[in-house]
Amino acid sequence: IPLHLIAALDGAYSFTADLSAFSSTASVILEDRLLGITQDLSLNPTYTATLSKGDYQGRFFIHYNQKQSAVTGNASPTAGAGDIEISAYQQNVFILFPNQNDGNANITVFDAVGKKVYSMENTSINTGRIDFNLPTADGIYIVNVQTAAANKAQQIFVQK
Repeated sequence: IPLHLIAALDGAYSFTADLSAFSSTASVILEDRLLGITQDLSLNPTYTATLSKGDYQGRFFIHYNQKQSAVTGNASPTAGAGDIEISAYQQNVFILFPNQNDGNANITVFDAVGKKVYSMENTSINTGRIDFNLPTADGIYIVNVQTAAANKAQQIFVQK
C-alpha cells in the first residue's frame, strides 16, 4: 500500500502504527524505499524519518500479510495464475488477463476475516479486463479470480 505524505516543514517525523484492530497473525511492514529499510510494525510500531518540506510519493509503503489465509479451499496458484493481474484504486478493482482473451471468470471478494462481500460469476474475459466498483468500507480485502486456465487470490486495499 503506497503512502502519500506531505511534510509541511523540515524535520523529524514519527509514524506510529495502531495495530490493535489486526489479528495476531497479521504481518504489517513499513518500507522506506529511499533508505532501503523495512520495519515490522508489530514488533516496533514507531518509525522516525528526517524529511525535508515537500511531497513524498513512492518512498513509503505498507506491506500487509495475513499469515493464516482467510480463503478456504485450494489457494495455491495453478499454471498461468501469474498472468492474472489484480489491482485496486480507491473503491475500483481492476483485473487484467493479458494472456487470456476468451472464456469466463468467477470473481469472489472476501473481507479480512473471510466473509464474502462481493461476487461475479461467469463474467466474460473476452476484452482481457474486468473492472468493478467495490462499495465497501475501507480496508484489506482478498480477491479470488478463477478461470479455466488459472486461479489467483490476492490482497487489495480499498479506500474511499
